[in-house]
Amino acid sequence: EKSSEIRAAMNFSDHFIYDEKFSKGLSRANYQNLLVDTQAQISMRALLAQMHYGNPHNAFGDLFRVAQVHEGTEHTIPRLVSKAALFFFETQILGDRKTYENIDITGYRPGKEDILYKQFGNLTADQIRKLSKDAFDGVYRGQSLKDYMQPRAEKILREQKREQKKKDF
Repeated sequence: EKSSEIRAAMNFSDHFIYDEKFSKGLSRANYQNLLVDTQAQISMRALLAQMHYGNPHNAFGDLFRVAQVHEGTEHTIPRLVSKAALFFFETQILGDRKTYENIDITGYRPGKEDILYKQFGNLTADQIRKLSKDAFDGVYRGQSLKDYMQPRAEKILREQKREQKKKDF
């Protein structure tokens, strides 16, 4: 229950509405893509918070379970978020060998991530908390979700305007 409450609280605190210039200025397709990207970021932030403040092993297990869901299902965003989180963790474990020395990287190379993943059960609760906090801090750098997404929204709007100018020319 605590874990679900943490996730729900994070989802609630990250909720925002884009300014009218984005909601009315973007094409329907671009605005929908922005909303999907925003939802993915909401899910990522909630997952990382749940791992850090909740039961880290339980949340970590859910992460693996969701990462295995087949594409094309209703779980596409959670699946992609889970896979991205695993990539963050993999990068951190490879980059900080002292902290994660209980994970043997012998034989690891791109495409052989399962060598690491099979050992993730060796991670302690504190190590999982550190992974989730470092990933959160590394990606969001103390920004609110709105502040994090604002440059993306502006970039989409600029690209749309540039494309429109090309068509008008």
